[in-house]
Amino acid sequence: MNVTDPYDELQRDIAETEARFAVDSWGALMTVLRRDGGYRHLRFDLPRASWQGFELVTWPGTLVVRGGLGCWTFHCEGADLMDDARPSRGTARVDPLFWEERFTPGGGQAAKRYAAGPAAVLLRAAAAETEEPYPARAAAVTYDPWFLLTCAALPWAAEQFDTTTVRAVL
Repeated sequence: MNVTDPYDELQRDIAETEARFAVDSWGALMTVLRRDGGYRHLRFDLPRASWQGFELVTWPGTLVVRGGLGCWTFHCEGADLMDDARPSRGTARVDPLFWEERFTPGGGQAAKRYAAGPAAVLLRAAAAETEEPYPARAAAVTYDPWFLLTCAALPWAAEQFDTTTVRAVL
């Protein structure tokens, strides 16, 4: 039996997402709608992306991404999640497992969707090998492509906020 390692599959999906986002984000424009310490409202227009852009809003302990990527809300008690969006040395630039842990309670399942094909393979394998416990159920879960794009957008947005001369709208 040949079962694909779900972590390898996730790494492939992340690499494809990073490549797509690099193309989508070319020529993007950031507009600062609010900048008051940990309270931020940023708009990113991505003219090359089919999904057009997104807004990023932060307040202490919360970060919300909304727009063409969907709506994702992350929470971490007492933290500035914009700091968490900045990849540190030696860590993955796009880390969906990190962001999944910070979903607002009740929202984490939206990042996952049921994958019938891998689940069927696992069920057949489990039936054929009744003496072994049910194999890695994680293979039956794949990440939503919009969530992965959001994970690619977050470190990019933090860099844009930190390094780009912006047009402020107050």
